[in-house]
Amino acid sequence: MLLDPAGRRFADETRRDHNNAMALAAHGGRGLLLWSEEVQRGAAQAPFVPGSPRLDRWAFTRDRGGRATVADDLAALAPVLDRWGYRLPLELDDEARARLGAGPVYAADVVPAITFTFGGVVVDDDGVAVDEAGRAIPGLYAAGADMSDVYHQGYGGGLCLAVVSGRRAGVAAAREDSK
Repeated sequence: MLLDPAGRRFADETRRDHNNAMALAAHGGRGLLLWSEEVQRGAAQAPFVPGSPRLDRWAFTRDRGGRATVADDLAALAPVLDRWGYRLPLELDDEARARLGAGPVYAADVVPAITFTFGGVVVDDDGVAVDEAGRAIPGLYAAGADMSDVYHQGYGGGLCLAVVSGRRAGVAAAREDSK
């Protein structure tokens, strides 16, 4: 669950990462993410994207200096949360406490991040950037999520788009370079 620095829950975490990042940005830009041992086991054992390697994102964050910790229960977590600047006690309703369960509680101090914008560089069919008049800008190319208006109705996955549009832009750049 996602809480603000005052210790209050403010988002529907089931709406997935991009919606939670937007809620976090609109709610002060910083939050406390708490999750249960059960959620941790499932997240660490399953790949983020089917077919990709497993990645324990909590350990990855912790090992790279991120504010992430685990404690036996909420009470044991309190000193760390106080150091991180969260107002205690946390305002958790019965449902939230039940979701955390009786086992260890994981925590991370989080901020919203931008994977890509829903704007981008306007390009032609080959990934060549164009100006307002639609004229090619020599030597400037874009591919994947960096192209304008690719995801105007929501995110549809990025690797396939990046591979296809990247190859087209690369071919166009090589063709231009060989002139």
